[in-house]
Amino acid sequence: MKFKGFISRAFLVAGLVFLTTNAIESPKFNTAALAGEDLQFWRDSSSLSRAEISAILLASLDGSTPIDADQLADTLLVLCKKYRFDPAFVLAVIRAESGFRPTVVSSAGAVGLMQLMPGTAQEVSEDNGIPYRGITDLYEPHINLELGVTYLAFLRDEFHGKLPQVLAAYNFGPYAVKRMSSKGSFDNRLVKRYVRRIVDGAVQLRTAGRFYDV
Repeated sequence: MKFKGFISRAFLVAGLVFLTTNAIESPKFNTAALAGEDLQFWRDSSSLSRAEISAILLASLDGSTPIDADQLADTLLVLCKKYRFDPAFVLAVIRAESGFRPTVVSSAGAVGLMQLMPGTAQEVSEDNGIPYRGITDLYEPHINLELGVTYLAFLRDEFHGKLPQVLAAYNFGPYAVKRMSSKGSFDNRLVKRYVRRIVDGAVQLRTAGRFYDV
């Protein structure tokens, strides 16, 4: 991994903190303009290099579990290429869902990096032939990542590539989104806040990745 001049990993961490606390809002990614749109940026599987992803993971993972950032970056790149996702988009989902904490469990029982419910993980496993032995597997970052990205791909198909609905379904559940849509209450404050967090987060992480050479 090669640094640009004097830029160190500590500088990248500082940059990530700055970008997180000083959200970059680009008109292109304005949440109000997202409804019903299929944005190309979240399908660009080459937005970040392996070195950039690895550096972001090293700066962000909480250290609760020994993880090889390069290997996890490889897993992410393979999945993003397979399902045509922007790595920065998936990283933004991870940051919003778990804060890059591989062992975190939510009050609702969602587990790991991508905060999967055990029942959802079981369904994704069975439908896609992904080995899954039970809830303990969700603490393994590579398995959690594969199940989570595969689930995102399913939701993209289920909601016809409409980014706000896909993200809302990931966070609140697909049935809740369909129920909200049928009642005309989909465009609520919680949904807007979550979608905005992911979209802005993807832009921020792309920017953070530029601190590193390819």
